[in-house]
Amino acid sequence: MAYFTVGPRFICEGDEHATAVRFDARQSSGATQLLIAGETRVDFGVLTLRWRIDPDVYRLVEGDLGSEVLVLTLAGDRSVQVRLDVSNGAGETATAEETVGLVVPTAQVCDEAGAACGDNERCAAYGGSLRCLPDRECVAAADCPACYRCDSGLCVP
Repeated sequence: MAYFTVGPRFICEGDEHATAVRFDARQSSGATQLLIAGETRVDFGVLTLRWRIDPDVYRLVEGDLGSEVLVLTLAGDRSVQVRLDVSNGAGETATAEETVGLVVPTAQVCDEAGAACGDNERCAAYGGSLRCLPDRECVAAADCPACYRCDSGLCVP
């Protein structure tokens, strides 16, 4: 059986390899033996793992494309499909796949009264119009919510 977990499942658009994404296939590695007629064990040997990812979008941080645990960073320019092929000594292969998606921050257009803005937002000039932005001042991106950056004291998408 091929199975893996992913964390985090989403990164910010434009992440530019800032967020490490962990892929863990250790739960795939337990099924190397088959019990036949309640007594006989057939050993299929060691499982072989092979990760398949578009080579243009990732950088390897930990492990390799045959490791049980793989840590990558992603460009953040698109969602990325990740596939894991698990093969046993009997030549059988199973595949699992997951997608790492993108979070795209938005800044809704508002009027001067800020009626369109939600809780913890304020109506501020940004990008040539008035937009609902996080209601906090910033000095650095760490001062802003996830997927926002700091620009001239405002948290912006």
